[in-house]
Amino acid sequence: MNERSKSYIGIIMNNDKLNRPFILTSTNNIEGERITKYLGIVSGEISIGTGFLSEFKAGVADFFGAYAGAYSNKLGEAKAVAVNVMKKKAEEMGATAVVGIDIDIMTTDANIFIVCANGTAVITELDISDNANNRWTEIKSFDVDMYNVTRDININTIRFYEDKKGTKAVKLELETVKGILKALYANLIIKTVFDEIIIFKKVLFTDFENLKYKKYQSSESIVDIDADSFRIIKSVELDICKYIVDERIVEVDNHDMIHRDAHLSNTEFVSYEEIEENVEEAKSSSEIVTIIKNLYEERNLVIEEDLSKAIEDGLRVQRIYGGGKETLLDYIKKCFHNRENQ
Repeated sequence: MNERSKSYIGIIMNNDKLNRPFILTSTNNIEGERITKYLGIVSGEISIGTGFLSEFKAGVADFFGAYAGAYSNKLGEAKAVAVNVMKKKAEEMGATAVVGIDIDIMTTDANIFIVCANGTAVITELDISDNANNRWTEIKSFDVDMYNVTRDININTIRFYEDKKGTKAVKLELETVKGILKALYANLIIKTVFDEIIIFKKVLFTDFENLKYKKYQSSESIVDIDADSFRIIKSVELDICKYIVDERIVEVDNHDMIHRDAHLSNTEFVSYEEIEENVEEAKSSSEIVTIIKNLYEERNLVIEEDLSKAIEDGLRVQRIYGGGKETLLDYIKKCFHNRENQ
C-alpha cells in the first residue's frame, strides 16, 4: 500500500534561535514572509509494526470500529513524529521554515508501516514590501513621555501594530523643525506598570511619510516584545542616537532625557497669532524680523524655510514698491495660511 496525504495543515513551533515561529506548511509560499534562500529537500521517517492491532482480533463486539480507530490514532502519532524529525533536520541546516510538505505512508511485506514527511527547507524573512503593508493592525499608541532634545526634531507618538501571527511593530510620529527626515536610529525604552524597563537598542525608523505640514510617520519597525509585557506597558521613551535630515547625518551627543510637556512648552512651533501679537508695537520691518528671530531662538528653534522665504520676498517687494511693515506681515500671514492648507 502506498498512501499520499492530500494536504498538511501547518504546524507552528517555537524557533528559540531566532525567537520567531518556525513555519511548516504544505503550500509553496508563506503569507507575510519572503523566501530568501532554498536549502534543499529535507525528510523525516518513522517505521511502526502492526502488532498493536492484534489485541482487537477477538472478543471485541465493535471489531471494525475499534480496529479503524487504533489504526488512525497510531498513524496520526507516526505522522507527528515524522514531521518533527524533518523539522529538526531543517533547523540543523539553518532553515526558518519548511514548505511544500507532503506525507507518504507505505507498508512492507513484513507488515511494517513506513511514514515519511518530505518538504523543502528554506530561510524566510518578514515581507515588508508594499504588497504586505496591509497586514498590520494598529492596537495601541502612546505619547512619548521622555526623549532627548535635538535641533531638528520634536517627538510625538509611538504607535504599536500587530499582524495575524502576533508579530509586533512600531511606527514613530514626529515633527521636523527644518529639512526632510529620511532615517532615524533610537533606543526605544518601554516601562511597564510594575516599573520594569525593557530597552530595544538602535531601532531603525525609515521611509517617513509626510502626514501634513512638517508632521511625519515612519514605516513599521519590528520589535520583539512578548505578549505579557505588551499588555502592561505604562509609558514609552525614546533616546535618539542619530538621524539623517536632507543629506546631513546628525550624531546626537545629548542623551539627557526631558519630559515631553517641558520640551513642548519651550519648543512648539511659533504661530502666526503669536508673531502678530509680539510685533504689534514694531515700527519697522527690520524690527519685525528681529522679534521673529528672538521668538525662535528663545525656543531653540530654527526659522522654517518657507517662513524665511516669505520674509525675504516681503522685504524685497517692500524695497521695490514700498508699503511699509504691512507688506511684510501680509507675506508672513500668507505663509502660515498655506501651511494650514497643506
